[in-house]
Amino acid sequence: MTFTGADLLIKDRTTNKKIAVQAKRHKNNIGLRAIQEVNTAIQYYDCNKGLLVTNSHLTNHAKKLANSIYNVEYWEREDLIKKINQIN
Repeated sequence: MTFTGADLLIKDRTTNKKIAVQAKRHKNNIGLRAIQEVNTAIQYYDCNKGLLVTNSHLTNHAKKLANSIYNVEYWEREDLIKKINQIN
């Protein structure tokens, strides 16, 4: 089984850029695999960027990997709450 790691594909109509979004709802911290999956999705779907969104937190190793991949961004619990509050 191949995991492409994208729950949602978004295309910005103004810039024509595509974003692969991976959503993780977990009680425990999110590990390396989620970052690897979203990185694979970027390549598989020919996206410009990847975004991992979680209600939890990433492990330190997962953050380090995400930060080493220039086109992968992540939103942890607090980031997600801030984004939601900005909309409301």
